[in-house]
Amino acid sequence: MLDFPTYLVEHFFAGLWTMIWHFGLGIGFIILLGVGAYFAPTLKLKALCIALALVIGAFVIGEGVGVNLEKRHNEAQVAATNNFVDKTVKGTTTPKARAKPDPWNNKDN
Repeated sequence: MLDFPTYLVEHFFAGLWTMIWHFGLGIGFIILLGVGAYFAPTLKLKALCIALALVIGAFVIGEGVGVNLEKRHNEAQVAATNNFVDKTVKGTTTPKARAKPDPWNNKDN
């Protein structure tokens, strides 16, 4: 049996590597391009580094927005499923529903 502190640690770090990989890689490239722009000898190279950093920044922000939207979408799906299940379970507590035989309660299932 899992003890509770181990569960908390595993629950906290579950899926964290994908977030580090996606966001950390982009942020790392932005930092490297910023350093490259700072030490670049020509204006053309500085402009290229800044432009690439801005493009990567836009992708990182877009991915963050996408993650947030997907989270909200999943929460809405869970709420809809819970609502459906609650209505179904409430419908089985009526005397009429209890009087019906259970279709799944036979030896062929």
